Amino acid sequence: LATQGSGGGGGSALTVTDASGNVSDSAVTSITVPDGTLVDDGTGLVTLREVPTGVVGASISKSATQSVASGATDKVTFDTVDFDTDSMFDDANDRLTVPAGMGGKWLITAKVRWANTSGGQRLMTVYKNGSTSLLADSHVADSTSSFYRNQTVGILDLAAGDYIEVFAYQNDTGAENIQSSETALQMVKLGSGTVGESIGAKAYEESTQSIGDSTNTDVTFDTLVFDSDGFTDLGGSSDEFTVPVGLSGKYIASGSVEFAANGTGYRRLMVAVNGTAVDNLCDDGAPDGSAVTRVSGSTILDLDAGDVVTLQARQTSGGNLNIGNTGAGRSQFALVLLATQGSGGSAGIVGSGIALKTDGNVTCNSTSFTAVDTGTDQTVPAAAGDVLAVSFLSLIHISEPTRRA
Repeated sequence: LATQGSGGGGGSALTVTDASGNVSDSAVTSITVPDGTLVDDGTGLVTLREVPTGVVGASISKSATQSVASGATDKVTFDTVDFDTDSMFDDANDRLTVPAGMGGKWLITAKVRWANTSGGQRLMTVYKNGSTSLLADSHVADSTSSFYRNQTVGILDLAAGDYIEVFAYQNDTGAENIQSSETALQMVKLGSGTVGESIGAKAYEESTQSIGDSTNTDVTFDTLVFDSDGFTDLGGSSDEFTVPVGLSGKYIASGSVEFAANGTGYRRLMVAVNGTAVDNLCDDGAPDGSAVTRVSGSTILDLDAGDVVTLQARQTSGGNLNIGNTGAGRSQFALVLLATQGSGGSAGIVGSGIALKTDGNVTCNSTSFTAVDTGTDQTVPAAAGDVLAVSFLSLIHISEPTRRA
């Protein structure tokens, strides 16, 4: 629905119309708002937008290595719960199960890290209900200088009761170990028709950047794809994405870079929070020296307002090595707040909310929201059931949340 208030110059009463132009019978004098924030962009436009208050899903990982025999396909075992909103983890069977009433689209991320031994293939496969192969990733282990890592990510339609497992295969001459670090399975339910605009940012860089040997280096960017809430400043700290006030929560971070051709060492892509690498998105051995190496990956992060997130690259060629290219080879990074909806207290919904054009002040439960002509961005928390009162209103627009998978 699109609604429009009374035109003209600044009457205090509101009227509301539907998409057909039918006007409500009486003037609107107050608005009861859902969970969210009021944002003044400094131009006189005040926006009320819901933001996620939680996610539905689970993340599980390992605390010990696991041996896989040559030629064997073994289920990857898990014993550590990073988060689990709806009791999805079945530790007896090393699987995640979709809860009752939670069928729909799910974001699945799986990763397995192998020991740094050469020889044979390393394969990871994600299965549904024990038999249906959904996602897979394969590497040939041709170097002892890198830990090999399988990773895959996808959006899958799952029904209540469906379960997800990870299997690993290798065919070296002997047994190989799956490492405890950076081996994990994550499932997060995506919003079903209640999601408005994306909250987050994405940027890329098409020029080259030199990465020193054996050094974690922040990847820089110069072109913004989108930025909903001022996450990054490409004119200043062009490598940093900072979580804005009021937008703490679980984020998906995804990135990719292309290393120049070189046949020595390994290539690694990481995500750092507040200067410390917290997750390796991808490890790959160098190819034969005649081809570039592209590394990419994604992970789910639990972030607080003010946290600074960067994409980091590392290589061990023995000297400086460039990253960056044009098109698919360009360096890029995205940080997006997950928008999911579930049951009970774990529900999190994003909508596009209400935009107000005012000539005066806005109050939320009698707390004054500074006049919009100050020219600065401001926010006021608004909880479910709060009453929003507007003085000297000239325009109100209510936009319907749009559907996004």
